[in-house]
Amino acid sequence: MAPSLPGSALVASAQRFIGEGDLTAAEMACKDALRLDPANAMAMNLLGGIAAQAQALETAVEWLFAAVAVDPLFDSAHANLRIVLVTAGRPGDAIVHFEALTKAHPSYLAGFLNLARLHFAAPNWQAAQAVLTTAVSLEPDSAEAQYLLGEVYRITEQSEPAIATLEIAVRLDPKNAVALNNLGLLYNAKGNTRAAEKYYRLAVVVDPTSKEISSNLASSLAKLGDTAGAKSQYELTLAIDPNYAKARSDYAAVLRSRGDVDAARQQFLSAIELEPNYADAQTNLAVVELSLGLLEQGAKRYEWRRQVSTWRSLAPASGIPELTGQPVAGKTLLVYAEQGMGDCVQFVRYVSELHA
Repeated sequence: MAPSLPGSALVASAQRFIGEGDLTAAEMACKDALRLDPANAMAMNLLGGIAAQAQALETAVEWLFAAVAVDPLFDSAHANLRIVLVTAGRPGDAIVHFEALTKAHPSYLAGFLNLARLHFAAPNWQAAQAVLTTAVSLEPDSAEAQYLLGEVYRITEQSEPAIATLEIAVRLDPKNAVALNNLGLLYNAKGNTRAAEKYYRLAVVVDPTSKEISSNLASSLAKLGDTAGAKSQYELTLAIDPNYAKARSDYAAVLRSRGDVDAARQQFLSAIELEPNYADAQTNLAVVELSLGLLEQGAKRYEWRRQVSTWRSLAPASGIPELTGQPVAGKTLLVYAEQGMGDCVQFVRYVSELHA
């Protein structure tokens, strides 16, 4: 923080004017403060913010550099400088500034955190990891440093250190809903659905308005066989955002598993209305239609399965033309399995009828 200076009353007035949206009065108050005390770093920082709001980015940069020249450990001014330089298309200048800052002040945590965020934006994960490793060693109890380092590990698919580091982060800051949710994602990817559910529940308490977190919790409940709980949670998710097509499709799958096939069909149709090219919803709706005896309609729609990621690996090698009714005399017909073993056993008897 900048020290209290003679112009502090004017700076307080400027902050009030900014809160009220009167940037002109705020600018005048800051300049008056600087006339009283030309080294008022807080006034310079506020002028930088005012200029940035007016899209006068180079002016903003000048004020913010002036602020940190007066007070090299001014957290708010450094954060504003990082944001304005990036907005002005000068991320390289921002990196140079913060690299110099961390060399000049090697125990200044905020300098490392700002530098790490610049590497996030690049993205340069190797550099971010190195910077954040230093930050964590400087201040192991920094929730922000632990969280950012955990995110680097997660994004670069280092799941074990990601889990360990994010668990430290949420112990330090139990209100970090993003970290809690990401721990759920990590445990889910490892197949530990019970641990994933635990962290999703904690995340939902912190941020009950997040449709993604709510949907993740519902999905974990469905995997655990708690279809009643999953149904209720998906309904909460759709109350947050009725147009969330993925949640609506997943809700339909839960309804189908509970035997409410007609309701499931309506929900799949609603999901497809929201996203007509949603292959998973189209494929699952096709299965429902087939189960309801809508054979022609369901069979036609079932062709959407080819667009589902889990099915693409089952397709034959590219370059082999598909049989769509053309003559096959004198040609070799490749028949391959894409369904479960039971389906293969049931339908292999028809292969002989394909003989030319």
